[in-house]
Amino acid sequence: MAQNKMRVWIEAATREELERLGSISKRTVATIRQIAGGYRTEGAARTTPEVARDIEIATIKMQRPGLPAVYRESLCPACAKCEHQRNAKAVQNGKG
Repeated sequence: MAQNKMRVWIEAATREELERLGSISKRTVATIRQIAGGYRTEGAARTTPEVARDIEIATIKMQRPGLPAVYRESLCPACAKCEHQRNAKAVQNGKG
């Protein structure tokens, strides 16, 4: 089974970065680890749109070489299917 993007992020982050992610996203480190571990979701990082948004914003702020952003569509099935989300990404990428 391939690792989800949140799991990859956690493995690349320092302890301080993980704690900062929790602080910025207003989530506990335990919650972030459960999302990354696919707790009760068969290994997939699945969460609500609100939590996915907060984690995306935090990881964008924290980007560095080797520590990429984790986008909400990789965390939330609803976001992955959302037409508005796809349109927003297209505009950001200059394709909209």
